[in-house]
Amino acid sequence: MDTHQILGMIAPRGLFVMDNPHIDWLGARSGSVAALGGAQVYQALGAQDNISYWADVQDGTHCAARPEWRAPLRQSIEAFLHGTGEAPGALRPAGAGSAADGTCAGSRSAGADGEQGDGTRVDAGSPVHRGVRR
Repeated sequence: MDTHQILGMIAPRGLFVMDNPHIDWLGARSGSVAALGGAQVYQALGAQDNISYWADVQDGTHCAARPEWRAPLRQSIEAFLHGTGEAPGALRPAGAGSAADGTCAGSRSAGADGEQGDGTRVDAGSPVHRGVRR
C-alpha cells in the first residue's frame, strides 16, 4: 500500500499533514505527491476542504514544531475535533510562495498566517457530522 492510498482511505474525515522539506531523508517530494494523490480522493468525495498538507516552511530543524503550522493546525482541530470553526483546506507544498500555487482544484488555500488569501470564509454553520464536514 502506498501513502496516497492510506491518505485516501482516511477521506472524507479531516486530515492535516505537516511536512518538512528541508530534511532530505523525510522524502518531501514523495510526501507532496502522496498528499496531492490523496487530495484527489477527497475531491472526488466532495470533501476537498477536509485535507490540508503543509510543507511550505522556512526552517529545516528536525523534530520541531514549525510556526507556519500553528494556524492551520488550530483550524483543523477546531473544525474536526471540536466541531467549530472552519478547516483550512490548503495544500502548501514546499516553496509554494503564494496560496494558489499548491491548491487542489476546488479547495480553499490559506496564507502563511492561516487566513484565507481572499478574505472569505466558509459558512461557520456548515454541517458537522461525527467529525466529518460535508
